[in-house]
Amino acid sequence: MACARLWNELNYEKSQAFLRDKLSPGKRDEINKRYYHKYREMLGVNAVKSLIRMTRLRTLSSSS
Repeated sequence: MACARLWNELNYEKSQAFLRDKLSPGKRDEINKRYYHKYREMLGVNAVKSLIRMTRLRTLSSSS
């Protein structure tokens, strides 16, 4: 359940930043770091890193 919540929160915040035309690489890294620190204790470092990596790849593939 926490994985789905992390996925949804990450994508929602990145989508909102994109729609406001404020999703720069620095802003994306800031969002990723915030959610990494929020969920790392609950899910473990590897799970959080994997989910963040997947959202990053999804963002890159949708922008091309």
